Amino acid sequence: MNYTQLSQYINGKKISIDFLTKIIQEFPDADLNWLLRNDDVLREHVEPYKATLTNQQIIDKIEVLLGDLKERIKEEE
Repeated sequence: MNYTQLSQYINGKKISIDFLTKIIQEFPDADLNWLLRNDDVLREHVEPYKATLTNQQIIDKIEVLLGDLKERIKEEE
């Protein structure tokens, strides 16, 4: 991103899609509603994604990963 693009945004001029793409790449969690409109009207509260696994499912996944790791270690020896 160059200084001119940033200056245009700060001064309220129209910005390019290239500028927005670079912002999204650098700051994936940026709220584009706030960035473009400078208001919180459209801000939605989004809960972070959390997988709902049971304790047993977590243990099973760990055991599978541990088994894969042991196989890789054997192959390297």
